[in-house]
Amino acid sequence: MSCINMVHLSLWSATLGLLAGAARLLRAGDPLFLHGPFYRAGRPTGPSNETFDASLKTRNPL
Repeated sequence: MSCINMVHLSLWSATLGLLAGAARLLRAGDPLFLHGPFYRAGRPTGPSNETFDASLKTRNPL
């Protein structure tokens, strides 16, 4: 199962729903692939990702 460009755009509750749904649908050991601009070791993976994250948070801090 894959999820592209959702978890960094949606409310945390939607991400929790995605994970709960994946847990119900996937068999043990099946992968869930997530794609998006994430942080690694507490740092953004690129300057545009940090700018985009800040922009999203100004529109909805949740």
